Amino acid sequence: MISPKTHILPISVLFILLALAVTTIACAETTVQISPESVRVNETGNFSVEVFIEPDAPVSGAEFALTYDPSLLEVTRVSEGSFLKQSGDQIMFSPGTTDNINGTVSGVYGFMLGRERALRAGTFASIEFTALGNEDIALIELRDVTVTNSTGAKLPVSVTNGKALIGNVKESDGAKQAGHQQLALGILALAGLLLAARRKV
Repeated sequence: MISPKTHILPISVLFILLALAVTTIACAETTVQISPESVRVNETGNFSVEVFIEPDAPVSGAEFALTYDPSLLEVTRVSEGSFLKQSGDQIMFSPGTTDNINGTVSGVYGFMLGRERALRAGTFASIEFTALGNEDIALIELRDVTVTNSTGAKLPVSVTNGKALIGNVKESDGAKQAGHQQLALGILALAGLLLAARRKV
């Protein structure tokens, strides 16, 4: 005679697998990242990074802005990558507006004149930089990232930023600096709470 438990176990496993599958589908995201994530350059050197897109669903267009430290870096060029060209459709691309005084690149976009396509991962745009002579860690951060399908619906995205290691600066210095900033913020927050408590007394 077969024990009822032998029927329950496979059913339980089936439900767990179904739950995992649903969770995976729900969490599916298109990845947009700065590539390489970390690049080393001398104090007055030139380098470029890519805005790399790995889609998890058919897409028809993308848009982003970029921020950087204008005391450390200068953007010299923004150019179109090959990501959308895979579709074979006509492509519209704008390199956006570069502001080297405030350290921003805004309104970079591209879209295909046709339905969305299931595209392979690729470079959406390339950004060329020049280091301005200061040894430091310069963050390169994506902002307002949007990936859409042909109906204009926004697809879920996951964003990864990058950084440039200028000169002989160590990558660990950035982590130390971030830790010091968090400690300072914590001390300020604690001081505020103590001040508020004294006022109540």
